[in-house]
Amino acid sequence: MLAYAQLTPGHGFRPWRASLYYAQRLMIWPAGRQVIASALSSLVNLRYGRAARVDSSALHELAREGVAKLPDLLSRDEITEMRRWLDEQPNDDGVYSLKTSFECPYVRRVIADPRITGLIASYLGCKPTLSSIGIRWSKTADKPPSYQSFHRDPDDWRFVKVFVYLTDVSSLTGPHSYVRRSHLTKTRFRAKPYGLEEVQREYGQEAVWQVLGAAGTSFIADTYGIHRGDVPVEAPRLILQLQFSICEILTFLYPKVAHGLDRYTGRLFS
Repeated sequence: MLAYAQLTPGHGFRPWRASLYYAQRLMIWPAGRQVIASALSSLVNLRYGRAARVDSSALHELAREGVAKLPDLLSRDEITEMRRWLDEQPNDDGVYSLKTSFECPYVRRVIADPRITGLIASYLGCKPTLSSIGIRWSKTADKPPSYQSFHRDPDDWRFVKVFVYLTDVSSLTGPHSYVRRSHLTKTRFRAKPYGLEEVQREYGQEAVWQVLGAAGTSFIADTYGIHRGDVPVEAPRLILQLQFSICEILTFLYPKVAHGLDRYTGRLFS
């Protein structure tokens, strides 16, 4: 798990970092966010060159709906090997460390998988930056944590997350739920959770899509849109999550814990 930067006055406070982060947070209108994201991606292209792009049904679905299924990025046998390896590693209340996440078998291959790198570059408009990585268990709980309520991730001007289920996921074992097309709508200044009734009233009952599937099910989402990880009822869920953005996420501090990643994409960690 990444440590958080000090964005309010106190020890380690960096005013410029806080100013840039809150400027991004305060732009709540989609058109304005798109203009700034396009300008930033153009600067990346000018400095580092353009990434290979794709034109695929998944890209169009991601742009239209905010979420899209991907081909399975890991086989059942590979996931079994990952699970055995993870069973021998320590975790903090179900959350594996950054070092463990990077060292887990096949994770680096997923990061560089050509089936998703071009898709991500096409959606962001430039070479992507790996800005977060995690492997975590979602456990059954009487009171869900805040990230298991409907919310938006206010992380960067434009970003996506790739998810891979490492356990079988049904409606009772903690599926990811996404509110289709909510990534295209205005947010609010305060990062308050959204209630289910509020979401259904605003977007319609059919807008909430639960992503179900066997271990290996992979999907991509623009999590500026409204989403949540449902609380497991029958059994815990294990998931691999990778975040790619235009810029670094200013709320995070990045330790140098990985080697052998793409020189640009993995620069925050290597």
